[in-house]
Amino acid sequence: MDALDRLIHYVVNTSTVRIQYRRTDTMPEAYVDASFAQCKETGKSVSGHVVNLADGPVVWSSHRQKVVANSTTESEYIACSECVRDVIYVRELLTEFGVNLDRPVNINEDNQPAIAIATKEGLSKKSRSIRVSYHNVRYSIRAKEVRLIKVASEDNVADILTKPLANHPHKRLFVKMFQT
Repeated sequence: MDALDRLIHYVVNTSTVRIQYRRTDTMPEAYVDASFAQCKETGKSVSGHVVNLADGPVVWSSHRQKVVANSTTESEYIACSECVRDVIYVRELLTEFGVNLDRPVNINEDNQPAIAIATKEGLSKKSRSIRVSYHNVRYSIRAKEVRLIKVASEDNVADILTKPLANHPHKRLFVKMFQT
């Protein structure tokens, strides 16, 4: 019955919530996060990201990663790779609509070591175990399609997609995500 009560509470309290878009900047912005080894059964991490356009989310994702990451940094880098794929998709879609994006899309990431792996050439101790398939992040940075920006963990709206949060942080990030 507890799950049913939570569902009813959710429906009642979010019935007026809508995604709102404001005609401001046509430049997308993304937030990405991961929760290392969140699944107790498999040891897999959870990735989450949201891509905003005109102050509202247009793409979002939350799912268990396909591989077991060896560290928090690796799980964050994998999540970043998945986010970059969606950012590139949104960039290409906007280009097809005739929107000229003259600068890289900012991707807000709260893990400094993951940003370092993405922006530095070569392999380091931390990056050796990361599969080559996730290095699309490096390519997209070099191609000036995306730029990784350090964001404080408490301001990373993708956090809401990766783990249960206490009531106050959840509400604050929810409001920030939907700009309500």
